[in-house]
Amino acid sequence: MSDLQPIKKYPLTQNQTAIWLDDLLFPNSSMYHIGAYYEIKGAFEETVFVAALQKVIAENEAFGISVQTDGSGQPFQTVAPQLDYQLPIYDFSAKENPISEGIAWMEARFQRPFDIGRPPLYDFVLVKLGKGHYFWLMKMHHLIIDGWGYSVFTEKLVEYYNAQVGIEIKKEKELFSFTDYLEKEYHYYASEDFGTDKTYWVEKFQTPPAPIRAAQNERKVKEVVQPVTKLQWKIPRSLYMGIEILAKGQNVSVFHFWLGILTTYFYKTKTNKDDNRLCLGIPVLNRGNRQFKNTIGLFTGMSPLLVTVEETATFNDLLAQIKGTLRSDYRHQRFPIQELLRSVNHLTLGDRNLFEVTFSYETQNLRLDLTNTFTAITPLTSNLDKSPMSIFLRDYSQEEDVVIDFDFLSAYFPKWEVGYMIERLKTLVDGILKKN
Repeated sequence: MSDLQPIKKYPLTQNQTAIWLDDLLFPNSSMYHIGAYYEIKGAFEETVFVAALQKVIAENEAFGISVQTDGSGQPFQTVAPQLDYQLPIYDFSAKENPISEGIAWMEARFQRPFDIGRPPLYDFVLVKLGKGHYFWLMKMHHLIIDGWGYSVFTEKLVEYYNAQVGIEIKKEKELFSFTDYLEKEYHYYASEDFGTDKTYWVEKFQTPPAPIRAAQNERKVKEVVQPVTKLQWKIPRSLYMGIEILAKGQNVSVFHFWLGILTTYFYKTKTNKDDNRLCLGIPVLNRGNRQFKNTIGLFTGMSPLLVTVEETATFNDLLAQIKGTLRSDYRHQRFPIQELLRSVNHLTLGDRNLFEVTFSYETQNLRLDLTNTFTAITPLTSNLDKSPMSIFLRDYSQEEDVVIDFDFLSAYFPKWEVGYMIERLKTLVDGILKKN
């Protein structure tokens, strides 16, 4: 870890800047909150957990980030060590229905907005439900962490907790400095690699694809963040294992399979039938080395996956195309989507995005394997958004079914249509599995 002075200033990355701008446009919004709550049962050591959490927070610079502006209104971030964090503990055990009341209370607390100029940009709470029975609420602002960093955080917390209760750790995972990444990212924007990446993406989107779906009154929709409607599809583990076998047989990943399924569906239902191209937004890790893979912070960006659908092509042909396209795109994943939008907006894109649908494939380890306890995770997302549809595939444990969550804006996708979409996707998956 680098030896930092709290007053040292760092520029925002492009991804952080985009979030900061949205915070200006949509103040008091929860749309960049990420987190979950865990149910914990068993011989849970409350004081050990608090000490382990304090240690992780104190050791990682991302937890001390706040965003300020200079005299000209330009944003910068400071990193101040969080050495005295105290975990709030609320006792719900005497309530009439501690579990349901605790869940409602945590869900409401999760939606409370942060002030990004005042750290901490995280909120952790223990809710006691009874003897050996707790909820742990974990809420963080996306400015300081992404999904991969979330898993690094929970793994380190488990490591510290288990070490304190007498479990030997085979090899302690080393953590690294987030400010090292900030400095490296700053130099990237003036590098030859940046120019090469820009050329790659601008040439690819010289003519942007037609939108999958437009809102009835798109200008009005863009003025404010919209309430999100949520639907869920639970996929039995046995069915999912069939998908894994099929993907392996085709020499592609399960991620490629789902991108193929979504591409097939949205191509058949898109508004403009004259354009046989389709674009989905997918998060990319953007952690190019072992050091950054063991660093807590915001690295992830959004990458546009552009696919050309040929009417005569088979589903396996589509999967092969997606695999090849991603392999090429990943070589240029550092280039920020914000820079690409600025470069193509003056062409034919106007004020819209390159994609209306995003797909997040989440298979990282988010389990809280605390010794002598049983834990279960329930992901939480914001009730507000500006993205027409965000799809999250969550595969956190081989012992549990897989969940796909659909968060969408009804101005683009009515609820009845998304319900129909899920049924169509089930039929599509079943048909491909039977055929293969």
